[in-house]
Amino acid sequence: MSIDKFLKVLTEDEVAELQAMDADSLRNKICLCTQNIQICKEEMEGNPNYQKASEDKSVFTKGFNEARKRQNAFIAVALQFLDEKVYLRVCLQVSDSEKVEKS
Repeated sequence: MSIDKFLKVLTEDEVAELQAMDADSLRNKICLCTQNIQICKEEMEGNPNYQKASEDKSVFTKGFNEARKRQNAFIAVALQFLDEKVYLRVCLQVSDSEKVEKS
C-alpha cells in the first residue's frame, strides 16, 4: 500500500517523529489517533447544527434516492429482457439456418 497521499497531509517533522518511534510507541500513536477520531465524530454528531443538516440532507435526497432506485430497476430488468431476446433471436437464426441446410 502506498502511503504517498498520507505523507502529503503530515509535515516533515511529524513524519520524522513517527519514523523515530519504536513499535510500542507507534501502536500507542495509532490508538491515540483512533480515539481522537472517535471523539471528533461524537462531538460532530452531538452538534445540533450537524444533526439538522443531516436531517435536511435526508429529506432532500429521499426523492432522488427513490427515483434512482426505480430507474436502476428499470434498467436492470430491461437489460435482462434485452439479453433474453437477443439470445432467443440468435437461437432462432441458428435453427432457421439448420432448416435451410437440411432442405
